[in-house]
Amino acid sequence: MNNSKTVDESIIPNLIAQLRSKNLSIAINAARSLGILGPKAVKAVSHLVIATSHPNTELREQACASIGRIAENPILAIPTLAKALNDKKTSVRRYAAASLVEFRSEVTPFASQLYKSLRDSDEHVREFIISSIENMDEVIKDLSVIQEKRYDSNSFVRSAAERILNKHKKLQFDVA
Repeated sequence: MNNSKTVDESIIPNLIAQLRSKNLSIAINAARSLGILGPKAVKAVSHLVIATSHPNTELREQACASIGRIAENPILAIPTLAKALNDKKTSVRRYAAASLVEFRSEVTPFASQLYKSLRDSDEHVREFIISSIENMDEVIKDLSVIQEKRYDSNSFVRSAAERILNKHKKLQFDVA
């Protein structure tokens, strides 16, 4: 008797192969399907990392989204997603930023990249990035970018910046 876990895991090699298909619909759907499988598809992360450099925007988007859903180990995922924050397409930067939120405090080593992305022209990228920064456990050493975001055009970003600054003040007070 076959259980659903076995069936799900048995399709992973086929989905990985489909990521390399010349038919973009097949490759995009494979990336999406791997993300749906979540951590069971962890063997696909390195293949999705390669897909984040594909010329097709939608495949890069789906690769970033799936990495965030699959990767339990941030060592490979976070550098790839941080690099995708520099993508020329806004939608890819959004997917990368949204996926980074999943990693919470593990993004701390990439704080400088996150701060740079807080100046992104897309407000949704800024929302996801400030959420990642807000989830970091570490005391923020350079608050200038966060202070600047108190005046952002996006109300979510402004509110999160205030929460971060208040949290930082409390941490400083608790340490003193």
